[in-house]
Amino acid sequence: MKTLSLIPKLNPLLVKLLAIYYDPFISATTIDNNGFHYSVYYDGELIGILEVSQGSGIQIAVMPKMSGKGYGRMMLRALLNKVDKFDQFTYNVNPANYPSLKLLYDSGGGLQSSYVNEFVNFHGFLRRDGNIDDHYKQLLKKELPAAKERYLKMCHVFNEREDVYKIIKNFLDIEDYVYKYFNKK
Repeated sequence: MKTLSLIPKLNPLLVKLLAIYYDPFISATTIDNNGFHYSVYYDGELIGILEVSQGSGIQIAVMPKMSGKGYGRMMLRALLNKVDKFDQFTYNVNPANYPSLKLLYDSGGGLQSSYVNEFVNFHGFLRRDGNIDDHYKQLLKKELPAAKERYLKMCHVFNEREDVYKIIKNFLDIEDYVYKYFNKK
């Protein structure tokens, strides 16, 4: 049986590489040293990183080769089950980050404000109990088509970062070897 493991540690180099690759969607500077940090493994393979700040803000990054396969949803569910310190989590999202906005919507979250401009993040949130006023869910639903358009316009940027992707892949190969070495049964 395949298992999802949250390891309470982040490799700073990996965070920086993912921040370069996914810029402007995530930022290495937003990692809160006092928060909860996890490297996430699925069946022994590193699939992403999670962070919950002391202020309950969530940051999720899925490894590029794992993107679009439902791992973000699994990671978010695992995080909500693991970190029981908060009942409500904040979710600041770039307006062009359609995958994150869709994840927030699919997880029962909502937005506190609608699109202002490309330099202002959406302020979303979700609650552990799923009890969110329909108004906030509808605000998020209304923004999804435009967010998808903005995201598709940005996709070429990620394709141009092939060199960063190769560095991440090499880094993950080393991480995978180290993980398997120290977790031999």
